[in-house]
Amino acid sequence: MMDSPRRQYESRDTADDLLAQARDDSLRSMGVQRHPGRRVPGRVVALSRLLSAGVAIAYFFVLDVHPLRVAMVIVLPLAAAWFPNTLAAATGRLSITHDVSRMSPPRPLLLLAWMLLLLPIWAIWFRDGFGS
Repeated sequence: MMDSPRRQYESRDTADDLLAQARDDSLRSMGVQRHPGRRVPGRVVALSRLLSAGVAIAYFFVLDVHPLRVAMVIVLPLAAAWFPNTLAAATGRLSITHDVSRMSPPRPLLLLAWMLLLLPIWAIWFRDGFGS
């Protein structure tokens, strides 16, 4: 007998929560502090992925710049828009003298990703005199 789509979605959320809890327990045992902010919900991430992919594809067709330059500008914001929870959980050695021992809040990371992803549009808009 097959489960309803809603039931499958709930079980996936439960599995994701269990994995996140196991990861948090593991990180806590290593002395890494979890940021008190919550994770970005899966539906928001899915919408962000869809919209950011559309913006990225539009950049390749609309901007009169070499595609490699476009890719270099949008790769990091696109990654942060697609994987905000994963990137926010990244910890470890940043340089020889700096360690990241606390997870970042994923929601501001997603907001920053979108600001950087839309920066070329804003730059063109300002360059052209606010659309006039």
